[in-house]
Amino acid sequence: MDVARTGIIFHSGRVEIEDAQRALNQAQQILAHSANYQPEEWMLLATLVGEADLAIRQTSDASAELRSLRDRVVGEFRDITDGFTKPEFVQASGPVRRRNKELFSDRP
Repeated sequence: MDVARTGIIFHSGRVEIEDAQRALNQAQQILAHSANYQPEEWMLLATLVGEADLAIRQTSDASAELRSLRDRVVGEFRDITDGFTKPEFVQASGPVRRRNKELFSDRP
């Protein structure tokens, strides 16, 4: 029974890491193609980056390459939101920022 549970936990963790990779890739594409975002786009970006960050932080299975991708995407996101302080971003992304306070701190 413990072996079955371990397999499920491992599989669940692997899925989360794959989802994190996809989310970061999607966020990177969005960040590359726009300069002016609507509120729903700010929320989508915050959700993609925030959930990927949480998944990566919660596992030891994340590769150095995935952590590097996260750092690049977060850095770019931080830049376009003026350190996560841009009023349009702050207004649109409240729930996501509250869920991942560590990431969305206004301190680099």
